[in-house]
Amino acid sequence: MEDQVDQESLVIQLRNAFLQQNLEPFDSRDISKIRNEDRAVLAYLMNSHFNLEKAYNMMTESLKWRKSFGVNDLSKDSFSEELLNDPYLYFKGYGKNGEPLLIWDVKRHKKGNTSINAELKQCLAFMLDHREGAKEYQKVIMLFNMSGCGLSNIDYDFIKYLISLLTEYYPDILDNLLVFEMPRLLSAAWTIIKNMLDEDSRDAIKFVNKTEVLDYVEKDQLPLSLGGSNESDATSLMDMETEELTDKKQ
Repeated sequence: MEDQVDQESLVIQLRNAFLQQNLEPFDSRDISKIRNEDRAVLAYLMNSHFNLEKAYNMMTESLKWRKSFGVNDLSKDSFSEELLNDPYLYFKGYGKNGEPLLIWDVKRHKKGNTSINAELKQCLAFMLDHREGAKEYQKVIMLFNMSGCGLSNIDYDFIKYLISLLTEYYPDILDNLLVFEMPRLLSAAWTIIKNMLDEDSRDAIKFVNKTEVLDYVEKDQLPLSLGGSNESDATSLMDMETEELTDKKQ
């Protein structure tokens, strides 16, 4: 009971501190969410281990980013037919505790394709925003499918952005980040990436093979391409609606 009281007190303190500043850099829709939804405020506290100053700074930077990135105005119409019809970032299957599984097929990523990669950043923000707004909120498992990748697929800036998105801009949405079947030749590249991240972000990353991934996801929930037996359709931008993301694994 005491812990609950402390959490409630910190939520009030963080909300009041945020609302007392100049609110011009923020989207009015996000301000309304902070003002009215305890869950939205608590997520920043949990992600900062209930350090009020750290939570305040994270909330401020996150909500500034949301306005500058235009997150609240993104829709399916924001994306090209190429990304809509042939996605390589998609929801498919669930973790052992019902967490939606978000898969990125890294082999198809080309770091020199500036326009597509910028669009992919928006795509991920759009998908996470709908997941976060689902009626039955649940953390996600992000899986980087690294099988068959080479150095041309490793985009340091994009991966750093992606991990920051999952750990800072959408606090408390990430359950685990699984790096699946990473080729040995990319070990040095991942060492560089991990050194670019803070400790909490590094701790979220788990390197797994086809056997170890089963500690997090049952075989019948993994796609065939990952050694599983899940033949269901992926949920991509074409059918991305909040209501469709509320159904947990039955």
